[in-house]
Amino acid sequence: MLPDMSDVLTEWETTVTMKIVTQTTVDFVNAFVVTPRTVKAVVQNAQRDQLSVTQIETGQAYKWFHTKELVKRGEFMEFEGADYKIVNDSDFQRYGYSEGLAEATNEPVIS
Repeated sequence: MLPDMSDVLTEWETTVTMKIVTQTTVDFVNAFVVTPRTVKAVVQNAQRDQLSVTQIETGQAYKWFHTKELVKRGEFMEFEGADYKIVNDSDFQRYGYSEGLAEATNEPVIS
């Protein structure tokens, strides 16, 4: 059984903005709507040698994150002024946090 790490992780949490981008039509023109929400997360640099070949794209930066919120693939995370796209779904672990991998985007997601 995994030890309860929630108290340890809580000390390292920082506030990040999660952004969900949806497509809609306004006056017969396609438009994108960005819905932001604030969550607490532990964010750390992902070491390239710890990622599988199918997870990485050359030249991109990656972040691991742990949060008590459920995060889905395709959402965006704003951290320290940069946007990262969630590239894998996260499941809740036994210690109460979900873990995920985010890839740096080339352009900001404007909300």
